[in-house]
Amino acid sequence: MAGSFQTGATELTTAAGDMVHTNELLQDEARQLAQAVDSVQGAWSGAAAQAFTNLMTQYNDDFTKLNTALFNIAEQVSGSAADYSKQEEEASADISAIMQTLSDG
Repeated sequence: MAGSFQTGATELTTAAGDMVHTNELLQDEARQLAQAVDSVQGAWSGAAAQAFTNLMTQYNDDFTKLNTALFNIAEQVSGSAADYSKQEEEASADISAIMQTLSDG
């Protein structure tokens, strides 16, 4: 089927790990940006400096929300992988029990 999407526990676990890694990279970039801003902010004053400070405050708030959302999504995907594995194991056990019943009958 064209355009279909299939996944399994391995893919979900990999995706969750990728999200965590991406989140870590974003945090590193945000730290570097904060250091760069801090290094020049002391030399800047006036209305433009205040406007930039307000912008950076909003950026930091938005970044925190993004960071939290990405972490929560990664946790949910990781939990889905665990649930998927559990369901696969249960289905396999059920099929084995049916096969055993059929072979005994």
